[in-house]
Amino acid sequence: MSIRKPFAALCASLLAATLLGLGFSWSAWHVLSQPDYIKKTLRTSGIYQSFIDDVIKQKANEVTASGELPANQPEVQSLVKQAFTPELLQSQAEGVIDGSFDWAQGKTATLNTNIDLTAAKQKLADSMAAYAENRVKSLPTCTAATMPAATVDVLQATCVPPGFDATAAANQARDNVLNGDFLKDTKLSADEIQTSNGQTLQQQLHDGPVIYQKIKWTVYAQAILAAILAIGLVVFSSTKRIGIRRVGVISIWTGALNAGLAWLSSYGVHYISHKLAQTNASNQPLQQKVFTIVQGIMDDIKVWWLWYSLVVFGIGVVLVLVYRFTQRTPKEQAAFLAEDAGIDLARLSDTAPTGTPKMGSGMLPSRNAKPARPPRKIQ
Repeated sequence: MSIRKPFAALCASLLAATLLGLGFSWSAWHVLSQPDYIKKTLRTSGIYQSFIDDVIKQKANEVTASGELPANQPEVQSLVKQAFTPELLQSQAEGVIDGSFDWAQGKTATLNTNIDLTAAKQKLADSMAAYAENRVKSLPTCTAATMPAATVDVLQATCVPPGFDATAAANQARDNVLNGDFLKDTKLSADEIQTSNGQTLQQQLHDGPVIYQKIKWTVYAQAILAAILAIGLVVFSSTKRIGIRRVGVISIWTGALNAGLAWLSSYGVHYISHKLAQTNASNQPLQQKVFTIVQGIMDDIKVWWLWYSLVVFGIGVVLVLVYRFTQRTPKEQAAFLAEDAGIDLARLSDTAPTGTPKMGSGMLPSRNAKPARPPRKIQ
């Protein structure tokens, strides 16, 4: 029994499965392994614009109650936004992204994810000092009936005592920002992020570069395996032309199926994100932006997935055309007809009697052979 047919069937099945799996894995790796795609998605999502708004919304009451920063006042909120601009947050986030990828790709030995908001906090403190001084100058002088009994909070007061020192009030407002609990730690590095047992972030993620390389080589291995299986299918088919046709047909339908999966996956992510965004638990602006980021990443994956599908589909069309417009040899024609009829030529040739011309051998009776003598009649 010939082993060509079962091996060809095995190569065909594995080739189809590999081409289908390679579509998503290659596209996802192409997007997620490139920091530029992630930075672009974060930038276009609007998360930097809404981050400070969300922080102020969540922390306004807590910060105001401490007496350090009246974050419930629109003027103060405006000063916070002017100090912590979207451009500043973007530059800090992109620095963390670049440092993380450099470490994962082996370009640096340490995980450099440093965040420094010292300049922004100093800018906020100076702005608060100027705001407090101008506010003191704009407030009326307290009367005997409205004189405060305790220390005057110039950021909350409606009047000031006679001769109140505006400069001292400005200095106090600046000190409240610089030495208060609002953004107490303006610098943060990977070494400072520790678990309860004292492990740093880099120690927790020490296998990160190894995992990154394994994922990369897994994707490459899939592509190499697909090429090997395609060659195997051509070799184990009854003829090379039939093998080329099989590879072409598999490439065409897997390319088309990958395109359909790309559209369905993108639609599914958008649909799920939309449903989650409608729930009460996910009705915060920052959470909405997270859903937008996920959708943006999936859209980038879809684009590359469709390009992969188009390339695979195109290769299949070319191979089918090669099969269609190349001429069959007599042996290939016999093998093609035998395959359609379910006949195993290799098995027939192996079991033919000794001295009998084998099928497809092209052997014909000799022209000089004498015709058989007719039997003699008996008188």
